[in-house]
Amino acid sequence: MKFITNTKAKIREKRLAILARVSKQYGKIKTGALRLKDLAFSERYNNYFAAVAFVPFVGWLIPLYLKKENPFCQQQGKSGFYLSFIFTSLVLLSVFVSIFLSRDWRIARFVNAVLVYMEYALYFGLCVYGIRESVHNRNASLIDRIPLMSKLRAAIEL
Repeated sequence: MKFITNTKAKIREKRLAILARVSKQYGKIKTGALRLKDLAFSERYNNYFAAVAFVPFVGWLIPLYLKKENPFCQQQGKSGFYLSFIFTSLVLLSVFVSIFLSRDWRIARFVNAVLVYMEYALYFGLCVYGIRESVHNRNASLIDRIPLMSKLRAAIEL
């Protein structure tokens, strides 16, 4: 019986020692993570946050919500949103049109499928352009010159 209580006491001591080491390591990790977060959110990396705005479809969320005080990030985030909205609408319109094309109209269905791929290629190309310009801390002026962009900015205010 005495052997069992000694064993339980030793196990309890080992557990407490492990818990003390784990809490010490947790403190170091937490301090390091907070330091890295402060470094990542510093002003010197704003252009990278702006570049994330052009990650296809949902990248615009990051600069719009994490960098509210920076006008460059906000502008690029809005451009990323409008670009995503325009091309998602175009692809959905093309898919909707393809629903009503008869199976006998194979050439029309083929052209519609090619248009969808071309829309995606154009969208991804504009995203790469926007990322490149943002990393170099410049506005993506080519994207702002899209005719639907100004109308969309007037219709949807972010």
